[in-house]
Amino acid sequence: MAVQVSYPGVYNEEFTPGAPIEGVGTSTAAFIGTALQGPIEKPTLIQSWDDFKRVFGGFIDERPRSYLAPAVNGFFVNGGTACYVLRVGGGKMSFKNLDSRQGGRNPDPVLVATARLEGTSGDAISVQVVDQSRSESNLPQTIPTQTITNIANPPRTLTVANHGYSGGEIVRLVEDPAQGNNEVAVVVQQSVGNNQLDLVDAIPPGINYTNGSLVLALGPKRVRVQITNVSQNRQQLTVTDNSQFVPGDRLVLIQGGNQVSVVVGSTGINKTVDLVAPIPAGSPNFGQGNNNFAQTADLVQGQRIITLGMPSSLQLNQILPRGTIIKIEQKSGGRTISEIAVVASSGGNSITLETGLKKSYSLASAVNVPTITSLEFKLIVNDPTLKEPEKFEFLSMHPNHPSYWLSAVQSEFVVLAEPTATPNNPLPDDLRPATNTYQLAQGQDDNRSAALGMVRGNPVKFLDYLKPIDEISLVAIPGETDKVVQQAIIVHCETMQDRFAILDSKPDSQPGNGIRAQFADVRSGKGFAALYYPWIIARNLLTGKDEPLPPSGHLAGIYARTDSEPGRGVHVAPANTNIRGALGLEKSLTDAQQGPLNMMGVNVLRIFQGQSQPVVWGARTTAGDLNRNWQYITVRRLFMFIEESIQENIRWAVFQPNNLQLWQKLKRTITEFLTRVWRDGALFGKTQEDAFYVRIDEALNPVSTQKLGRLYIEIGLRPTYPAEFIIVRIGVWDGGSEIVEA
Repeated sequence: MAVQVSYPGVYNEEFTPGAPIEGVGTSTAAFIGTALQGPIEKPTLIQSWDDFKRVFGGFIDERPRSYLAPAVNGFFVNGGTACYVLRVGGGKMSFKNLDSRQGGRNPDPVLVATARLEGTSGDAISVQVVDQSRSESNLPQTIPTQTITNIANPPRTLTVANHGYSGGEIVRLVEDPAQGNNEVAVVVQQSVGNNQLDLVDAIPPGINYTNGSLVLALGPKRVRVQITNVSQNRQQLTVTDNSQFVPGDRLVLIQGGNQVSVVVGSTGINKTVDLVAPIPAGSPNFGQGNNNFAQTADLVQGQRIITLGMPSSLQLNQILPRGTIIKIEQKSGGRTISEIAVVASSGGNSITLETGLKKSYSLASAVNVPTITSLEFKLIVNDPTLKEPEKFEFLSMHPNHPSYWLSAVQSEFVVLAEPTATPNNPLPDDLRPATNTYQLAQGQDDNRSAALGMVRGNPVKFLDYLKPIDEISLVAIPGETDKVVQQAIIVHCETMQDRFAILDSKPDSQPGNGIRAQFADVRSGKGFAALYYPWIIARNLLTGKDEPLPPSGHLAGIYARTDSEPGRGVHVAPANTNIRGALGLEKSLTDAQQGPLNMMGVNVLRIFQGQSQPVVWGARTTAGDLNRNWQYITVRRLFMFIEESIQENIRWAVFQPNNLQLWQKLKRTITEFLTRVWRDGALFGKTQEDAFYVRIDEALNPVSTQKLGRLYIEIGLRPTYPAEFIIVRIGVWDGGSEIVEA
């Protein structure tokens, strides 16, 4: 926006230059192959050899041979830091649906338990679901459960030992199991000494709770006090006890059959209760007589905030944290009203629900009051190899809960997931899996021979899994030398244009027609691949034996190391460097044998006299004589690096006005980036003008082109080439003449 000027003087105007271009990564590899275990057909990021062993297992000493593990090991040994591994396999994991609480013969599942490893061994795993309640488990820690030793007549006074209850708290009287399974929720009036408890209302007749249990419960606060006076302005009550009222409480004022709803604003020191609004005109005079009461109002449909009757020492946000699924239930006269709700927040002595109540609950009586119970479950995972089963307690089905099953269950044997199929019938409100022991089944052992056949039959399918992963810049299928497979890798890299293929030669190939025939199959004028010959000799970490292995994984590590070492980079050839972990070569070539292969474009691995470790002695692509512009690995990979870096870093320009200001901004941004590349030694020239140019002008972008929404940028680069052949001219010099020995 232009600066607004008025008086003569100097004005400052800030501008935002184009963000500098950051070079993209060039050293993340992708490997495809078979493994002992791990995710199938899912590219997995691996950042160390230990990481690979944990996820996919180690070396395999079985037929058919698997070269994935040796390749990944060689990658990290040679300096690689990150790679994606795509496992190909035919095994299947054991699984079992954890049923919903719909009941019936074929309930829909709410969760699916799947073995982490495929194979029939997973059929031995069992998963047990047990109902749990965080609230019912924690409440006895606040006030321990007591035995009721006596009930007075009338049944309003209980005798228990050292109970610790106070007025307004809610308790459950549970019948002695030897007599029955009845229970009733009641409200405490007051404690009498250490071992007696008065209830607000008498226990209903018919059930003897002597020798039963007294259990602390949670429920809505239920208070009923007598009104002794109403102020002249009808906005203040005087009551017999105001200690249990808090601002916001909904009350009902009762006189005989008349009721009026009010809301508490505050309480005073003289047992007064100030109301938010005056008692409506025309209402009874609740200050006259002895039959006037203030009582907490019923829970009504749509209500979200519930104040609880509970001990002051109880940490409600620990018992009913955010995301807790609760059951609100009221039993009375053989009838039960209940619903499932979710706690949005909790604190003090109240909870707020995510949605309003669907039903109403009466607080008219202090007997059979509503109770609130949290609904969680325990998961027990058992496997014959375990001394003790895995146990995951107080799990919740709600994602906001601190023990949500998806994050809380970190089993070494099973993975829990939601079912992919839509339920056939509506699921119940209680989404916990039904209590049961579920035996996993239908596991299938891997068939690596069939898996390799799948790769050879349709390599494109597996390469396509790598397409969405932008970080990948090197691709190999270690040990796979089939023509169809290697051609598919090359096409994949040419299509993506941001990754390079590392190809293995056939095992035990001869330096004559064998490797030449293979090179003819993988020649490609675009130069997106390199072929290495012969195989290396390295140690099998499982058997301890030395054996021939394909070199592609080790070479990918060398690429990564060369790219990241100080003073080097993608423009430095990944050659003339030792292959770490290699003890020898399957075949040892002479200079004479290497010469023709090198000129074709086959990169030969050598062991020179006086050295014991193989070195990389070639830096060419498979472009060969099809296109000399792309015959060197460094040139192709340098252009890949520059192209992708520019592409990813000038997206900000899309949809900007296609004008001279944009052209200049883009030219500055790209020039600054290429200047850094030139200074790093990747471009040749004494000055940057000798090394590159960036052109954005009207000749490239006439009006007709601009009308199509297009902007063309032309960039010319002069790359540095590897010094593959160093010719030293040497001769006798007599001081005045020069003799050159050709």
